[in-house]
Amino acid sequence: MDYVWGNYKHKRGTIFTTPDGFKYSQHKARPGVIYLRCILHQKVKCKGSAKLNSESNTNDPLKHHNHLVSDYNTEVLVLKSKCVSAARSSHERLSKVFKDVVRDDPSLIDVSYKTLESAMYRARREIEPPIPKGATEFCQLIVSSDFSIYYKGEVQVGCETGVLFFSDKIKISLSEVDHIYFDGAFYTVPSQAYQLWTIFARFGRNVLPVIHCLLTSKHEEIYTAVLARIHELVPQLKPIHGMSDWEKGARNAVKREFQGIHLRGCHFHYTQCIWRIIQKLGLSTVYHNNADFKKLVRSFMTLPFLPEDQIISVFNQLEVRDLPLSEVHMNQYTIFRKYLRRQWIISIPRNELSIFNCQHVTNNGAENYHCRLKKDIVVSHPRIWFFVEILNKVIQDTDLDIQRLAKGINITRSRKLKDIQNDSFRAQCKEKLVSGL
Repeated sequence: MDYVWGNYKHKRGTIFTTPDGFKYSQHKARPGVIYLRCILHQKVKCKGSAKLNSESNTNDPLKHHNHLVSDYNTEVLVLKSKCVSAARSSHERLSKVFKDVVRDDPSLIDVSYKTLESAMYRARREIEPPIPKGATEFCQLIVSSDFSIYYKGEVQVGCETGVLFFSDKIKISLSEVDHIYFDGAFYTVPSQAYQLWTIFARFGRNVLPVIHCLLTSKHEEIYTAVLARIHELVPQLKPIHGMSDWEKGARNAVKREFQGIHLRGCHFHYTQCIWRIIQKLGLSTVYHNNADFKKLVRSFMTLPFLPEDQIISVFNQLEVRDLPLSEVHMNQYTIFRKYLRRQWIISIPRNELSIFNCQHVTNNGAENYHCRLKKDIVVSHPRIWFFVEILNKVIQDTDLDIQRLAKGINITRSRKLKDIQNDSFRAQCKEKLVSGL
């Protein structure tokens, strides 16, 4: 911003203008005195300088300029003022901020981003605490900042760290929760962490994020330590049912800390794993062109809809079916069958694989939340203070949604007809299975 002598509020990057029109920037400062130099000191080697008494607002020229006042590029100064102001108010990447400003005023096209990048970067640093080098330093800084409203402390296991965020208002509501979901996100986390691990609670048919954890790894030990701390801080949370993707470390920690929880796996992630191995083995073309093979693969995908005591027997029946495949494709299919048996039938407990009586068969509510968070944050691995600001808003929004639900207000749109039809079809199939038809 441009300031005139006698009427200024000093900030780093400020441009001071004398009554005769010459422009200066701060060079160095001493108690009560600011030493200034011409803003063209690099471009035209101008040695013009001045001394400003910050108490009396008087100035003394020290060296004369080697150019005219008209030599100042007012376009650069105008654009710099706009870009610096936008950098302070926007959380977009600085390059995008610059492009947005220039797009609004094409007359400034002759100025490049590199010319203003440093000034914009300094301006942005003024509105945030220092950038921490790691999660531990972040915890030290956030305690004394305005970002600590939902900060609940850190957990350390060796060199790994977990940072907790949640609202105290949810504690009463969580005493009534019997279904939880949990999921991790990696794209939206700042560079000081490895993932954002979120615990969701089901309120009716609504799945809401209630506890957020910034983790520096995905090892089982850090999950266990974080859940133990959550047990201390939120003893009201005693879920009966849980669902997640198939990450082993997180699932083991949840089963250990929430004794007796009936943990199931997400059906979407199960089918996704099967489809990826189909693609990896080069069987995707066979899947699309061979109706028998496609039907068999889809049968494998629907195994979790069976009662847990029927999964193995049905798998064995499917496994021995004859298929009209070439020798090459048959060898690939054999690898596929061995993968299913090793990875899913043997390794995964049947009571975790089966979703026979589950109202929700996926943790898509958690996945959808992280997709929305990705849209809000826009960039990958954002600045940590911007991330915390967005996270605080999300937690506040969740508090408001829980209050609306308590008043009987619907917070989501009506279910899609397709979803209702799918539920009806599954209910009919379940009824036929139970009745032996």
